[in-house]
Amino acid sequence: MTIKNRITYSSAILLSLFLAMGVINWFGNKSVTTKTDLAYLLEKESMHLQGIFRGINEFIIDEGEPLSRELTQAHLNGFNDTHATLLLNIKDKAYSQVMDEKVEPQWKIVKAGVESFLQIKFISVSNDKAMLQYGSLTTEARKLLTDVEVLALRTQEDAIA
Repeated sequence: MTIKNRITYSSAILLSLFLAMGVINWFGNKSVTTKTDLAYLLEKESMHLQGIFRGINEFIIDEGEPLSRELTQAHLNGFNDTHATLLLNIKDKAYSQVMDEKVEPQWKIVKAGVESFLQIKFISVSNDKAMLQYGSLTTEARKLLTDVEVLALRTQEDAIA
């Protein structure tokens, strides 16, 4: 084998190795980025849930002012949009299972409860029926918030690992 052929083969092997490393690096970065994006979306869901809590509290305190209704509705829509995006982007079966079995059913309960609560025309802290509904709604919303935060923590830990 001539020196020219050895240099050509060595160059081809080095080029192949660099390409292989580039492809492996790309797949690794894509995996981490995907998990980081999921963690971000879950944190965004958590933020919207906290906004829903805040909006409902303001709705009660200011006795149904339109601004508090708008705030609550904006966070309700924000959670709904983020949740839809999240469901489309989850590829991991374990995460998908948690979303389908825990988060999705709980979100339906909370969403219906918030929408029903916002329909109350005359709200005040002396309205016992509304306060019972509020207590039930916050209990359900806390369950959802806990599930979302646990899943967000898991995705963050997986992205780091």
